[in-house]
Amino acid sequence: MKRNSEEFILHFGTRPHELDASTLVTSLGAMQSVLRELNAASQNGAVLRLKVKTFRPGSFEVPVEIQQMAIAGTMVLAAMDWSTVRQVVGTMTDLIKLTIALKGRSPKKAEIVDDRVEIPRKGQSPITVDRRTYNFYNSNVVINEGLAKGFQALSDDKQVRRFKLLDSKRHELVDVPRKAFKTIAERSVKKKTEKKSPKTERTELRVFKVVFEGEAPKWDFYYNGIKITASLLDSEFMDRVTNRGERFGRGDCLDVDLEIVREFDPSIQTHVNRAYNVRKVYRHRPRAQQKEFDFGDGAGD
Repeated sequence: MKRNSEEFILHFGTRPHELDASTLVTSLGAMQSVLRELNAASQNGAVLRLKVKTFRPGSFEVPVEIQQMAIAGTMVLAAMDWSTVRQVVGTMTDLIKLTIALKGRSPKKAEIVDDRVEIPRKGQSPITVDRRTYNFYNSNVVINEGLAKGFQALSDDKQVRRFKLLDSKRHELVDVPRKAFKTIAERSVKKKTEKKSPKTERTELRVFKVVFEGEAPKWDFYYNGIKITASLLDSEFMDRVTNRGERFGRGDCLDVDLEIVREFDPSIQTHVNRAYNVRKVYRHRPRAQQKEFDFGDGAGD
């Protein structure tokens, strides 16, 4: 397994040699989640690992090593661009700077030219960023929440007056004053989902568990070998069960119209099933030689 690494320094502007442990742990964990998400988006066939090295004296500084570890075969290794670590960290620092410049708000207008995006600002010069950074800022929930979580930890620690990220030669990559912590901590992006019209199919479901609580009770079934939870929306069928005492056992078969609600998941670039609804029950076929459910308080296994 071949690997490459880059060293960086996390500089916490506080009293020398002191930093609250929870601040360090939370900020490091948040930073790692952001870096991993950025790296995954690059689709380079490698994973990133953040390693903490021996602490240095001074206003609290933590040297970290970000390792790029190949997980693919030799052909990929030969073609891999080992500058990815620097690119990923560079994108993260650009996102921090963009968040501060826009005060955490989403831009109302942006002009895209090739791989660059220009964002106009009233009474100020426009902001220019690369297109990938702009897209991450606007739509990536994981990255924005990771940065927000890390800077919330810094904001909560009153001893931290600023945060810097330096490269191994102590060149400053980003310097965030305390007054900007809250701006980044409060930045959030709503998850955008593309819904498809629900599809309905006539199928058979095997009963696993029944529940009678709520206006639209949810039962557990096996559907094509997969365990699902579906809402029972057939009021006539539910009346037969709750008021006329129709009995069920695990393994019973229902002939139904099953509605499947699907949404597009951008992280895996495909539509996934998000919810199931039983719209109509045509027939109930009990399993042979079975024990009946004891519904008792309204639920059975």
